[in-house]
Amino acid sequence: VSSIFALRSIEIIPDILVARQLDDVDSFELVTMKFTGEETWRDELVLARWRRGHGFDPPTVDLFPDRMADMEGRQLVFATIDYPPYVILKSDSNILDGVESRILLEKLFVVGWQKNATWRVVDHAVDRWGTIWENGSGNGLLGAVATGAADAGFAAVYRWFPEFLWVDYSRPFLRAGIACLAPRPPEVPLLPFAPPLWAAVAASVLLATIALYTARITSNWVLGDVQATGRYSTVEDCFFRSVGLLVLQTPDLERRHTRVVGPTRHVLSWLLIAYLLVTASYGSGLSSVLTVPRYDRPIDTVSDLHESGLEWAERHLVYLYSIRELTDQIYVDLIDLFRVLTSDVLHSRTTTRDLAFVIERLPGGYFTIGDYIDEEAASRWLRPMREDIYWEYVVFAVPKGWAYLQRLDDLIDRLLQAGIMYAWEGQVAHKWLVPRVQLAAQIGMRSYAQSPDGPIQLQLTHVQGEFALLGLGLCLALVVLLVEVAV
Repeated sequence: VSSIFALRSIEIIPDILVARQLDDVDSFELVTMKFTGEETWRDELVLARWRRGHGFDPPTVDLFPDRMADMEGRQLVFATIDYPPYVILKSDSNILDGVESRILLEKLFVVGWQKNATWRVVDHAVDRWGTIWENGSGNGLLGAVATGAADAGFAAVYRWFPEFLWVDYSRPFLRAGIACLAPRPPEVPLLPFAPPLWAAVAASVLLATIALYTARITSNWVLGDVQATGRYSTVEDCFFRSVGLLVLQTPDLERRHTRVVGPTRHVLSWLLIAYLLVTASYGSGLSSVLTVPRYDRPIDTVSDLHESGLEWAERHLVYLYSIRELTDQIYVDLIDLFRVLTSDVLHSRTTTRDLAFVIERLPGGYFTIGDYIDEEAASRWLRPMREDIYWEYVVFAVPKGWAYLQRLDDLIDRLLQAGIMYAWEGQVAHKWLVPRVQLAAQIGMRSYAQSPDGPIQLQLTHVQGEFALLGLGLCLALVVLLVEVAV
């Protein structure tokens, strides 16, 4: 019996019963492990004796009592990290709060399922979530749970499969979507025409140059004036005059002494009509750009992030655990683009437009945003993606066969049915998260729904800048007029 109770994994089995034969071959005693008390939980506890012809002594013995009703000071160890709003852990000021932390605190103190239990929290700030190796050992909070150094690990733990070989998971209680704060699309410069249209305009200038030069040479050859010089007689002159036509410069026609209208004039007439249309289109496009600013294509979806070739980063590889087994080429490329950087490096690149930052989107509309992103970066330089890269359910990681798992699952079910999880999310966010950073991210999300896809109705706010310039010009003109009258 002593060798059985000395096994390493016996500590997670509350209901164990061993029959030990006594000197009398017709009787034996039933022995169990005390399971409670920090120093006495491995002690033997004789529940009853059985004797042939007499049965149990005492006859009403409970062979499997509830040993977790009173823990008698046995200690529970929880592994976690500071990861708002899931966990707020400040060891120096002895503060433990957060959505997940409140579940355990509810379990320990309010519901009272672990009566007289002691507990402590281990902060794995260095290795954070860590990893579990093939031999079952590991580091971080996952490694602590797998090796039995902790009774539970929590801080946005998902249901990762390879880790499931060594740890067990509780009932899911939150949905978290992994997305990115991507650089805001820069404003497009004053380009009323798209690049293909600019190429067409440039090609039209070249064709106009060729047409003018050809018409001039042909006209001179037909009229027998091969050595004639003057306007449109060289390629350079035709080119610059074509550019002049593009900006609606009045053409300078050369009149012949024969009063014959040559083909050059006909070509110029058609070019004037064509360039008038081009100039009118350019003017309307310029007015549109000056009235309603244009921006480059934003990074809203997973495909946009993939096509941009932008690197995305955080401080741990845990954000790849859920997609590391995917074979879709988009996700394979995204895994290659992921970077693990320090907080200082991440903060320095919030304004460089060359990096996307991992965030988690919670059901209540709040975000887990790293402390390296300040208000200016969140409001001016970054905006959240519309689509999640992937999403997962948040769970607790516990050792295989953990004795308290069923009680924890029952508590999670009760909290979800009452809607308390969503209330806790809002309370923790208001108390611990940076309000302006959260507001900037939420405004970025709301702008998706408010931005129209079709034409925009012209409002006074769109042209108030032009009216301001007009008013300034009129005021300056009035001042100059008054000065001239006075002088």
